[in-house]
Amino acid sequence: AKSPEAVVPILKFAASWLKIANKYPVDKALSKKEKIKPLKNILEKREVSRYSIDAEQYAILQKKFSELDSLFGDVKKSCKNPDLTNLFAFYLDNSRKIIAHLHMNYRKPPLILPYGEFEFELDHFPGGTWYKTYAYNCPPKKCVAIYGKQTPNHTISASFLMREIPCGNAIFTLEGQNCDKNVCCIGLKLNGHLIFSGKTPFAVNAWKQKQFVIPSRFFKEGKNIITIKNLDDSSDFIDHWAMFSRFFFKFNEKNGGKPNGK
Repeated sequence: AKSPEAVVPILKFAASWLKIANKYPVDKALSKKEKIKPLKNILEKREVSRYSIDAEQYAILQKKFSELDSLFGDVKKSCKNPDLTNLFAFYLDNSRKIIAHLHMNYRKPPLILPYGEFEFELDHFPGGTWYKTYAYNCPPKKCVAIYGKQTPNHTISASFLMREIPCGNAIFTLEGQNCDKNVCCIGLKLNGHLIFSGKTPFAVNAWKQKQFVIPSRFFKEGKNIITIKNLDDSSDFIDHWAMFSRFFFKFNEKNGGKPNGK
């Protein structure tokens, strides 16, 4: 760039792209060597297939990409560094392809009945860092870890559908373990309502279950979202983490009908 003013569109483009990359796994840019392989195989290998984007989210992202296209036009006019503009073009092209792939592979959220029990699959909770088998000083289990809020891996959330509001309070059970160095704080919310905020209530080097009571008024008909966030101000990937191996609801049986999954 010839002048400081030329840096402005570069910073705006980077900031807008990072907002998308922080929410979706498009920061895992494909290398030029990988581009010769089928996109689906690469993304599944990187577990990007855990994510999916519905029509509403996709429409919002398309508007964001239109803004990025405009910003990128300003970058090309202002920046005299072809390596940088080629890199931005590469990121933009990959991002668009990955978002389209996630939309094409959209999975409808599970329908949960307001009685009996329902256990989420781990892939219902995109985000964080997955471990196909975690066995460091503990029984081996498939799990997901969330790290400090300065990392892009600090939050997991699951969407689910309900046609009826539960009769009475529900019990949400988390199975997890505490960081073996520094126990972190987490926040648990349902539809924006705070359920728990504090130190992870599990154990070190062991899997432990903790139950949380959720008032029925926190649920709603239609789409619900349950979110778990690491609240520690950390950028470390070896400390201040929390791990989870199971997530399940238990509802009051007074609503009648058959329990979930039976």
